[in-house]
Amino acid sequence: MRNTLVVSALMLATLAAPVGAVKVVATISDLGYFAKEIGGSKAKVTVICPGTINPHFVETRPSHVKSTAECDLFLEVGLALDIWAAPLRRAANNPRMRVVSCSRGCRILEKPSGPVDPSQGHLHPQGNPHLWLHPANAMIICSNILAGYKACMPSAGGYFTQRTRDLLGRIKQKSAVWKKKVASCKGEGYVSYHPSYEYLADFLGLKKVATVEPKPGVPPSSGRVQQVIRIVKARKVKALMQEIYYAPGAAKSICKATGAKLLILPTLTGGAKGTATWFDMMDYNVSRIARAL
Repeated sequence: MRNTLVVSALMLATLAAPVGAVKVVATISDLGYFAKEIGGSKAKVTVICPGTINPHFVETRPSHVKSTAECDLFLEVGLALDIWAAPLRRAANNPRMRVVSCSRGCRILEKPSGPVDPSQGHLHPQGNPHLWLHPANAMIICSNILAGYKACMPSAGGYFTQRTRDLLGRIKQKSAVWKKKVASCKGEGYVSYHPSYEYLADFLGLKKVATVEPKPGVPPSSGRVQQVIRIVKARKVKALMQEIYYAPGAAKSICKATGAKLLILPTLTGGAKGTATWFDMMDYNVSRIARAL
């Protein structure tokens, strides 16, 4: 009887283990990029939200349900950014997959000090979720993904670990280059349309003066635009950063009235031409910020 139970357990373990490659579903393109770099030839990665779409609002399709139903590892940001992932997983009904919240252990900015309700706009109760734009958090994200891979395919743990070490080394090296590029701009103020660039600004030593939105996710009125114009003039702000998926009308009006430089910057890998990797996206943003400041 005992031998039968042991054999049955071994059979179940074999059936549960990925064959050939770990099937991964990543909610956003940045998680997908890191997953591909760490997984290498032992992973097959599907990305739901590409870099050109607002990650807060994603319409999932039947193909996403199918991929999730078949995956071994599901990667999400958490912090209510990809809140649409939960109903997707329920629809997929895949008890075999492992879910990794990649924000676990990261340094979180802009945590609300009190209760959050709809009157505060699209405010995230656990803090600002755009954390992959800070290299230190990106490294923690990679470590979380590594743990997911090793849990799915323990036999390839050494392979995943070495690829992660190589990736972390590249992030450290590039981080030094990026900081040096904007060293003379440390302490400069900036305005953003939506609070998407706070982690990048924190890394570069920049200070947010205002957001064009009066509240997260609430389009600015003409009165709000005039208010931001006064702030930009008073603080002599040189740059206004805006995401690619928001209408630029208000930001253009502010920059025309103040002389500030409008920077339309991607917040996700693949969000602009020439940003096929996370490193490309960071290079793109840092270079344009450095020129504007």
